[in-house]
Amino acid sequence: MYVKGFKMLRIKLLWFLLQVLWLFFILYQIVKYNEKDIDIIFTGLEYIITFPSSLLIGGLNYILSFIYTPIDYFNNVPYRIIYIFINWILFTVAGYVQWFIVVPKIYMLFKNLK
Repeated sequence: MYVKGFKMLRIKLLWFLLQVLWLFFILYQIVKYNEKDIDIIFTGLEYIITFPSSLLIGGLNYILSFIYTPIDYFNNVPYRIIYIFINWILFTVAGYVQWFIVVPKIYMLFKNLK
């Protein structure tokens, strides 16, 4: 039982580390090169990693975009960093809950039905 828990902890840490590295890579691209399309790449990959819960985050992101996305978004690096960071938090929390809480519970539910 302990080994299984330790393996799960390593998987969680690896997943979180990859998320943090992905965030730093995106922020580096924005700050260093002022890359315009990196937001689309970031959001697209996060949608893939956290699918299907990413659909809920996408809806929430659409609603929040009216609040925190200014008109001069693409020419203002600080707003783009805030946008990326808020989305990263939303996708990271949704992915963690989905992959490490909900999916194991569903797996155990179906395993106990047999």
